[in-house]
Amino acid sequence: VGLMEGLYWFIKLALEVPSGAFADRFGRRRAFIVAATAEGCGAIVFALAGNFWLLTLSYVLWSGGFAFRSGNNTAYLYDALAAGNRQAEYGDRAGVMGALGTTAFSIGGVLGALVAAATTLQIGVLTGVVAYILQVPILWMLREPPRSTVTTAPLGYAGTLTTAFRALRRRPSLRNVILFEIALTTFFPAHFLLG
Repeated sequence: VGLMEGLYWFIKLALEVPSGAFADRFGRRRAFIVAATAEGCGAIVFALAGNFWLLTLSYVLWSGGFAFRSGNNTAYLYDALAAGNRQAEYGDRAGVMGALGTTAFSIGGVLGALVAAATTLQIGVLTGVVAYILQVPILWMLREPPRSTVTTAPLGYAGTLTTAFRALRRRPSLRNVILFEIALTTFFPAHFLLG
C-alpha cells in the first residue's frame, strides 16, 4: 500500500508542470477532459485489477489525471473572474470552491463506504466512476475564458513547458510556493495510511 501511495504522489508531482503547460497551451477545458478521462479509467482499472501491474497502471492513470485537474481548477476560476474584471473575488471564491470540494470528497467517501459495505469494494469503486462519466459531457460544454488580450504567436507545447521551467528558475517566490506545496502534500499519504 505504501509503495502504491508513494507511486501515486510521485506521478502527480512529476506531471504538475507538464500538465500545467498542457492547460496553458491547449486550454483548461481540454486539461479537465484529460483529467476526468484518466481518473475515470484509473478507477475502472483499479476496481478490476487482478495483479500488481494492473494496480500500478491504475495508480498511474489516477494520479496523472489528478495532476491535470489540480491547479487547473483554480487557474480556470481565476481566468473566469479576470474575464469579468473580478480578480479581487478570487480568494473568497477559491475558498468556497475548496470547501465544496472537501465536502463533496467527504460525502463521497461515506457514500462509497456504504455502497462497498452493502455490496463489494469493487462495486463501491465502480460506483465512483459515475461522477467521471457525468463530468465529461459537462466539460465539453464548458467555455474557455479569455486569458489574455495580448496578441502574440502561441508557443508550442515544448515552448510552453520551457517557459514554465524558466519561470520556476527565475522566480524564487513561485518556486518556494511549489516547494511548500510539495512538502505539505508529502504528508498526505502518511495521513491516509496511518490515520
